[in-house]
Amino acid sequence: MHQNFTRAFTLILFLLLGSLQSYSYAQDPDLEESKNAIQGVMVTVQEKFNSLDNKGKFIVGSAVGFIGTRVLLGSAMTAIKTGAVAFITAEVLHHTGVLDVREAIDDIHDSDLVQKIKVNAGQMVGGFRTQVRRRLNPLNAQELFEKERMATLGAASGAVLACLL
Repeated sequence: MHQNFTRAFTLILFLLLGSLQSYSYAQDPDLEESKNAIQGVMVTVQEKFNSLDNKGKFIVGSAVGFIGTRVLLGSAMTAIKTGAVAFITAEVLHHTGVLDVREAIDDIHDSDLVQKIKVNAGQMVGGFRTQVRRRLNPLNAQELFEKERMATLGAASGAVLACLL
């Protein structure tokens, strides 16, 4: 059973990564060949999905909803835990006098590395935001929900199940 979940997760991860058009594709023409290969695989997967009956689409939707939700919840919990540990550690170090937070922040804030990170992060977030807006356009989502009702119902039930377990 674990092997089936691993295979399903790998397929879903591949589909998600393949469906995202990275911001770097627009900037790097050398990746065009990889993009075409991924699109070829996506066409094959789309054909296989379209050939499924309603029960099959429901099951695929449930797997996608369950695994996607579990991955997102796990990532969110890890981020929250990491942030809490960093905050507590910084507070302890500050109150014991080991770390002067204000002085360290001033030194780090003015460095060239931080400025480069800000620019790169801004560009990546901007590209990601554009992709999300294009892909999650409410009109496109509504069309998808109406076209693939069983898969949507499966994804919703899988997500609910993942939240409950």
